[in-house]
Amino acid sequence: MTVVDDILYMFTPIFTTTMFTLYGIGPLWIVKTMVFGLIALTWAMNLKKIGAHLR
Repeated sequence: MTVVDDILYMFTPIFTTTMFTLYGIGPLWIVKTMVFGLIALTWAMNLKKIGAHLR
């Protein structure tokens, strides 16, 4: 998980700054919402697998 965090912490500021500069805040919120939805959907689909690791 540390590698993923490192990649996200490097990629996110570059991506969001570029998106904001080129297109403004509107598309940035849309992309952010889609990414959050994808993460939530992935989490929900794997909830049983996650629960098995918590026991």
